[in-house]
Amino acid sequence: MKITGYADRFSVAPGETIRFMVSSDAPRYRADIVRLVHGDTNPEGPGFQEREVKTAASGEYPGRAQKIHSGSAAIVENVPALGSFTIAAMIWPTLPDRRQALFAQWHNNTEGWALILNTDGCLGLLLGNRLTEWVALSKPLLARHWYSIGASFDAATGRLQLWQRQLLPYPRADRSEESSTTVAKDAMKPVRVPLTMAATDKVQELMLVEINGEDAAKLTFEVHWGMHKLSAPVVAHLAGSYSGVMGLPLCETAQLLKRFGYRL
Repeated sequence: MKITGYADRFSVAPGETIRFMVSSDAPRYRADIVRLVHGDTNPEGPGFQEREVKTAASGEYPGRAQKIHSGSAAIVENVPALGSFTIAAMIWPTLPDRRQALFAQWHNNTEGWALILNTDGCLGLLLGNRLTEWVALSKPLLARHWYSIGASFDAATGRLQLWQRQLLPYPRADRSEESSTTVAKDAMKPVRVPLTMAATDKVQELMLVEINGEDAAKLTFEVHWGMHKLSAPVVAHLAGSYSGVMGLPLCETAQLLKRFGYRL
């Protein structure tokens, strides 16, 4: 497209500010605010209709092309080394058949933990302490469906829980699943590194890992969902494309972090 853009929020009240980010191949472009009356161009209907709204924003602006880099990540700094933890999220995967880390505190190729969607679309938890432990569910996630997913690990007992709940299940197509097991208490080495959400291989290095003692393929982290409200104080910075990571319900994520004692 020769011109594309997005707003920094979905809606505003009178007196509030909204920003528009625009990428244009042309050196100049014109912007107008319109009220969309009817957006369907089907000739059997009333056709496309819009009404211009006079505002101070109407006018011409200098244009410049801004590249959209594939792959992005949200970084939460100053997260302590987690011995025991519970992490949960609401996700809407678009490409669940590609291996990607949803949340990770992973260091030095074999230490820490990562909540991952594997290449078969199944949710799994990777724990590392020199060797790695891999626990996964068996039902692959459906693309473009909302799920509540999460995992917990109790370092005192080795108890591990993993779950996914399809929020709008279909008859005979419910992908909800829960699993619990016990692993070695020292299966995970706590590491004090930033918490990475939707990590790309540019943020977390490519890893050659051992899963249950067997050599595995390189574990690449790709991103196909992300976040909005980037001004939230828990996010230190964004790597990659803003428009490539719109979607993560950051409010709920912040509430979970507060629940476990993090000051936001």
